[in-house]
Amino acid sequence: MVKTIQDLTNSPTAFHNRKIEQEESPSESEEEKTVSLTDLKVSYVAHSAIPVNITYSIVNLVLAKEQLNNEKLHHYAGEASKIQDSIELLVNLNGKLSVSDQDIAVTDEVRQMAQDLQKQNIEILHDGEKTIKPERMTEIKALIGSHTDRLKTQLQQIFTTKIQVVISETNSILEAVRMILKYDDRLKSTMISNQRKQ
Repeated sequence: MVKTIQDLTNSPTAFHNRKIEQEESPSESEEEKTVSLTDLKVSYVAHSAIPVNITYSIVNLVLAKEQLNNEKLHHYAGEASKIQDSIELLVNLNGKLSVSDQDIAVTDEVRQMAQDLQKQNIEILHDGEKTIKPERMTEIKALIGSHTDRLKTQLQQIFTTKIQVVISETNSILEAVRMILKYDDRLKSTMISNQRKQ
């Protein structure tokens, strides 16, 4: 399960309540540096004071990115759910159809299943097909197996190329924020220590 940005703090509102002490503005001659963590770029001035609002801005960026990723996950989960429903319907239909050396009548239940699958662009029975001959049954069984295998492959691809990618990206961003907050705390401690020495 993907952790939310709130897991990085002790309370749900800790990020928004985080205060950054502000010192006098550094002189124009002081060197500017850039720290790159994953896709987040943090600009700061090489000075003994903590930069103003950097942590707050980063958290807002991460919150926006996390929301976008959650929307993607919701969309991909919807796609996966529809495919899973189709697979279950195919499996159930396959169980309703028995191979026989005689013609088999198409029941209302089987016809309804076939119609539901047709709405998902999966055609198993012909329109108006009332009976299934032995050779036709073999064809239908093979068709159901083919569609089932295809859908299982699609389902696996959604998880490996979409859902897992978004989860990994979100975890990387959250880890970057942990590093930034750790850097922020270390810099603040150094600032306080320097002030006490003065």
